[in-house]
Amino acid sequence: MDLRRIRKIVVVGGGTAGWLSSFFMRALFPTAEIAVLDSSSLGILGAGEGTFRNFPYFLERFDIPEPPFMSETSATLITRSVAMRSGWMWMIPTADRLGCGYVYSDAYANESMIQCELEEFFNRRIELGGLIHMKSGCLNRVWIGNCMAVGLAAGFVEPLEATSIGQSIAQLDEFLRVAGETGGVVSETQAHLFNHGNSQSFELVRDFLAMHSPSKRRDSAFWRDQAERRLPPRGSELVAIYRERFPRYADFGLHTDRPQIHFQIFSIASIAHALRLLSRETAQMEIDPLTDSARRTLERLAWLSC
Repeated sequence: MDLRRIRKIVVVGGGTAGWLSSFFMRALFPTAEIAVLDSSSLGILGAGEGTFRNFPYFLERFDIPEPPFMSETSATLITRSVAMRSGWMWMIPTADRLGCGYVYSDAYANESMIQCELEEFFNRRIELGGLIHMKSGCLNRVWIGNCMAVGLAAGFVEPLEATSIGQSIAQLDEFLRVAGETGGVVSETQAHLFNHGNSQSFELVRDFLAMHSPSKRRDSAFWRDQAERRLPPRGSELVAIYRERFPRYADFGLHTDRPQIHFQIFSIASIAHALRLLSRETAQMEIDPLTDSARRTLERLAWLSC
């Protein structure tokens, strides 16, 4: 596959993933003609969207000043997630409104039940927006020949942890890396490895999100069923590991040398702590082998966090 011969690029879709793609394609193909096809009939969803830690990298890479960007998009990059009776709700404050969305399964509730619960929660009349049906999953092959699926066209898990934009940036960044390191002449094996790695990223998101589900909450059918639901094999394995030691980057195959869609140790440890997997005994086992210097650093950090 010879990418050096590409002269025209068409990006189908003028949403977030489409415009992200156009930036990365311009960086990779500086002389190519790039067209973004945007629908005149599909409006902006406008529910609010969180970002991941690779988003500041994206802004820096393409010389987009962060303060004007935040101002123009009314962004705050702060998301609150609230457990509800039949699922969970995100709340994203912007400069002029509160973007909210309730993620639920229709096996446990319908629109009227959700509206009643929301009005009870906010103590006011609520006008529901559009109902969006979500189908979770991802393509095994996002890159075939001269076509690549990005964003929701590539896959979707669910909004919890706001990984969609981060996943898109990670995929596009990896495409630039592969194209650059191969000089634009990519073998089928390299494309296969790219697709496999992208699928693994979605699986990482799935397993991490699955670890959010176990709860002692039993006040609704949804939460009672969640308590009985089995985690994916990888999630179950991690739960068992965290009963013996603290999380490690290696648990998710993470590396810190590239700005990909990595879950920080803090994020992983937070979930493990919420599940009550991390005991004082386990923490002491982690501390015992530390040098005196490392212990003093740990004590200083613990004091600062108080």
